[in-house]
Amino acid sequence: MDAPVTADEDVAGGHTIYARAPRSGEFNKLRKRLVRLTRQALDDFSMVVPGQRWLVALSGGPDSLCLAHLLWTKQVPLRLEILAAHLDHGIRSSSVDEATVVRRICEEWGVPCYTRRRDVPTLASREGVSLEVAARRARYGYLAEVARQHGCRVIALAHHADDQVETVLWRLIRGAGTGGLRGIRPVAPLDPDLDSGAACGQSPLTLLRPLLPVTRDQIEAYCRLHGLAPVTDASNADETIPRNWLRHTVVPMLRSRAPHLAASVGRTAEVLSAEDELLQSLTEQAWQSCDKELVEGAVRLGLASLQSQHPALLRRMLRRAYALVAGSLRDLGWQHVHDLERLIDEGGVGATVSLPGALQAALGYHWLTIGRGDGFAPRWRPRMAAGEVAEVAWPGRWRSPRADWRLTMRLISSSVILSRSRLFSPCSFSASASRCSSSAWSLGSSPYFSSAALPRS
Repeated sequence: MDAPVTADEDVAGGHTIYARAPRSGEFNKLRKRLVRLTRQALDDFSMVVPGQRWLVALSGGPDSLCLAHLLWTKQVPLRLEILAAHLDHGIRSSSVDEATVVRRICEEWGVPCYTRRRDVPTLASREGVSLEVAARRARYGYLAEVARQHGCRVIALAHHADDQVETVLWRLIRGAGTGGLRGIRPVAPLDPDLDSGAACGQSPLTLLRPLLPVTRDQIEAYCRLHGLAPVTDASNADETIPRNWLRHTVVPMLRSRAPHLAASVGRTAEVLSAEDELLQSLTEQAWQSCDKELVEGAVRLGLASLQSQHPALLRRMLRRAYALVAGSLRDLGWQHVHDLERLIDEGGVGATVSLPGALQAALGYHWLTIGRGDGFAPRWRPRMAAGEVAEVAWPGRWRSPRADWRLTMRLISSSVILSRSRLFSPCSFSASASRCSSSAWSLGSSPYFSSAALPRS
């Protein structure tokens, strides 16, 4: 039998770094299962590139401690270099001690560790967001900063199967679609809004979650097996926080009737993830074929294109249009998208819908426009599709069947033409008359039309 592990107390924080843990046959089976699941996850995602540096997000809790230990023990056979980062959110007085424990563990393992303290409560108050949202932004922002500074392309996170259950249930309660119900993704790019490097044009960092197939019970058993004593976050017991209420009240009730809840929800998330990817691909095709115009601060989409779409694709196209103007989907909810759908189906010309971020959607004869500010008026320039041919009576007027503009052909003096010569350049459109020749003129090199006529000399 293996000798018991000696307990070692941290002087600063009083946290036990190593605890007594007998090693039985069951524990050895568990250890092999976790190693196999983790290695299988890494292989499935083709994420192990020999010689790479990975940054592990290490809070000191059981989940991140288990992940860090697994990768630390396997970094030689996997040929990886492991670094760790810890952000003290400044929410609890004991968080200073937790950072000390994390640094000491990493020192004993020989793992480089980077720590920082942020005043998240002040950050949340200043930005007008919840404590949870502010903490997430600060945490991922710091992880991205450390990863960029030390050449890490992958950030390893310790989300597990029970986190997936809580995430999917909470999003279901809030009325999410497939994009939300796909849950936590095993591999995903870091949100560019949280990564200053990506905002500067650098390739996105990758978030990897090797423990997603593993349950919380298995993780805690692994920690006991290896004598790992995680720090305890007292806020995890606060059931006023929705995730904690799900964890301590709802999930145990469901699990009493469905013991394999984590596996069932995991399968559902995997199925919805694949279907969401299909919908994303179809949305991209629909977006590319949609009549649209983009200017700074506004986007407009052809009504005929929108009205021909399946509702599932239409909603995604509307969300994409909003994100182009707003910069993100952070404040756009289901009701906003539903209001846009009703505007397209039932609204009259001139009808509007207010959107988050001081945006507004307005309905025209042939276009839906989303832009900033009340009564915005983007300077849309008329256009014709490539290869489109129109017969125009001269002099006279012609209204485009595809857009809210019309072409007027009339005689004007040569002095007007000369005064506008810096703005207008001839293009290929032409018409002839018995006494005059006329030309359409374009703004720059774009096919935008302004009518003018030149008397023959």
